[in-house]
Amino acid sequence: MKAIEGLDIAQMGSHGLLLRTDTYVPAVLGAAIRELALDGVADVVPAETTLLVRCDHAAAQQAVQHRLEEVVER
Repeated sequence: MKAIEGLDIAQMGSHGLLLRTDTYVPAVLGAAIRELALDGVADVVPAETTLLVRCDHAAAQQAVQHRLEEVVER
């Protein structure tokens, strides 16, 4: 898991990423991720303090995680 300014990103199995936050509103964060239209993102599911990003395949999981880390670090 990598902590980035109030956002933790953990791999969930081979196709998912779980974003945990107490800084961002998960529904708003999810909408922003959808707007990025990242290749390989199959679904974005917000909950109260988490957001699940489900990817099409394992290679997409790595690419999406890397891209999210780049975007959040800005």
